[in-house]
Amino acid sequence: MPVGYDEKGKWKFSFIPEYADCIARVANVWARLEYDVSVAIWALADVRPAIGACITSQVFTLRSKLDALLALAKLRRVDGAIIREINKFADDARGGQEIRNRIIHDQWLQDNINPGQMGHLRITAAKVLEFKIKPVIFPDLAADLERLEDLATRFHGIRQAIETALPTLPEIPQSELHPITESRQDP
Repeated sequence: MPVGYDEKGKWKFSFIPEYADCIARVANVWARLEYDVSVAIWALADVRPAIGACITSQVFTLRSKLDALLALAKLRRVDGAIIREINKFADDARGGQEIRNRIIHDQWLQDNINPGQMGHLRITAAKVLEFKIKPVIFPDLAADLERLEDLATRFHGIRQAIETALPTLPEIPQSELHPITESRQDP
């Protein structure tokens, strides 16, 4: 039987509780971040949450959602300072996305050399193959969680700034709302 399986062929594995809790928290923090991005999109698109969710639930990457948010912010003429914050956040979120992907998508394993620690099987091929088990000490995992929590908190502030600005945003001219004359509605 291959390593890690019992005599019936069933995978046998258990997480060290502190690792399991931290990994679950990473997943939840990232879900909260993506929810806040969606809420900001719905607000700028001026759609009710259920209608907006039908749209944003089909946009799978955070990068794509942030691109949509930036386009809406520019169309709605959101203050340049907020647009710069969104742009900076989008740049910084790339590193956070990589941290989240490694924690959530890599297979976790017991570290047989260092009991009480875990590692994950890292398989990537961004220009060069990386195919190895990487030991992960708990303080490093906790620090990654903290970085992601900081990102989520930072974006929540951006969401609040957008929501605060909404009543002050100018009307969008009909020519911009309906740029294709065949679809322009009568005023």
